[in-house]
Amino acid sequence: MSRPGPLFPYLASTTPSPALTPGVAWKHILRESTLRCEEAIVKSRAQNGGIADRDLEVCENATKILRQQEIDSVLVYIPTQVPASKARVASGVRAAQATYEAVLERRRQEAKRVEQERVAEGKRERAQEIQRIVASMMEEKVNPQLQQLVDACDQARADAQRVRVGNDSVISENSQLKDNFQCLVCEHQRLADEHRLLQQQHWYGEQQLADLQLQREME
Repeated sequence: MSRPGPLFPYLASTTPSPALTPGVAWKHILRESTLRCEEAIVKSRAQNGGIADRDLEVCENATKILRQQEIDSVLVYIPTQVPASKARVASGVRAAQATYEAVLERRRQEAKRVEQERVAEGKRERAQEIQRIVASMMEEKVNPQLQQLVDACDQARADAQRVRVGNDSVISENSQLKDNFQCLVCEHQRLADEHRLLQQQHWYGEQQLADLQLQREME
């Protein structure tokens, strides 16, 4: 887009300015300029399928701003119909030109923002499409394999539970055998003690019998 020129080229030229129209007539000139801009925009829209040239729209906006905000500070209306000075008018036109350029820059920034949002939206849509494709692949290929793994894990847990139950049974049986063995050890010890006692009694009996026999022989 080309850089816009001055809103009022005749003030920026080196040729002498035309006679300044005093007082209220300035407002009429500005309104006529606005109407010409609006007519140009309507014509541009008719030629471009309803889309007006952006420079024309910005020019229209800037001219309206000039008419509404700058006219009282730029043009001095005095009942005696004394026109504003050339310096005052030139300053106002420069302010209008700056306003025009600021509006144009805002429009450019807005267009840039809209384009960035459009690109971001396209990226989001592509990301969502990729997610849908991945989800479809998961549904068709990965999910059955995951289900098989889940079933295998469930079977392994069931087998492990059965092994734990079997181990608990073996542990309980071993504990019972240990108790029985301990009882047998105690019983063996008791029998051994009784056996020693019987041996001692037998030996004592034999000694008494030998003493009696010796005593009889001596008699």
